[in-house]
Amino acid sequence: MRDKGTNSNYEVGYRRPPRSTQFKKGGPSPNPSGRPRGRRIPNPANVLLGSMNVRINGKILKLSVLEAYIHLIKDMAFKGDLKAGQMLIFLCKLLGVLERPEEIEDFVFTLNLDDRSPPDWIKTNAEINRERPAKNAGDIVEAD
Repeated sequence: MRDKGTNSNYEVGYRRPPRSTQFKKGGPSPNPSGRPRGRRIPNPANVLLGSMNVRINGKILKLSVLEAYIHLIKDMAFKGDLKAGQMLIFLCKLLGVLERPEEIEDFVFTLNLDDRSPPDWIKTNAEINRERPAKNAGDIVEAD
């Protein structure tokens, strides 16, 4: 099929639109707003140190983003989120909040495996069977 608007041998077909519908230089742009020149990439430090309004216990406070995040982790940890609890403990250790006082000495726990006798409150199966009476004639009860 030939383009009717021109006298050339231009074939119109797959991926070959008619010349009348092709882009013409100097004409109005098909995309007048155009592509944005470039987006401003936010500085992570400025974002984290910026402030935001947060509602805590019914009061609206202006906190830094990091403070608000720590409050969020704390609330999630107290609601039972284990990952948030681990994150809160990690942050406390990282910030030095959980420093050990130097006057506390290390506690050493030793387990002596030579003493293998069970405590008084643990009963053996033989003792339990002696205390229970036989229900049926066929039940076996250990004798002394």
